[in-house]
Amino acid sequence: MDEDERSARHEATSQPDLAPIFRERDAAFRADLRADVEAGIAGGVVDPGLDPDDVAVAIVGQLRGIALQLLLDPGGVDVDQVRRSVTGYWRQVLAPKPAGRADQEGR
Repeated sequence: MDEDERSARHEATSQPDLAPIFRERDAAFRADLRADVEAGIAGGVVDPGLDPDDVAVAIVGQLRGIALQLLLDPGGVDVDQVRRSVTGYWRQVLAPKPAGRADQEGR
């Protein structure tokens, strides 16, 4: 995240009149992610048991949380390591599951 984006995030939280702009941007980002998940489901590369809306909210939430940690403690976050870990986690979560897997509870 560059300095301009950090400044924009700070402004979004400290200037209530900017909140609608950031809500709109977040909604557009979630819509793009939702479309990507739907395309993955249709293409057979994403688990069809996942809800695209839930996945989009979870990804945006995770990115926001990581960004906040980076803002609060830039030296305490190894961005490259986090990127590798998070990419691995999402690949596992999104991958289609073999039929009959017990870990599909709650879907």
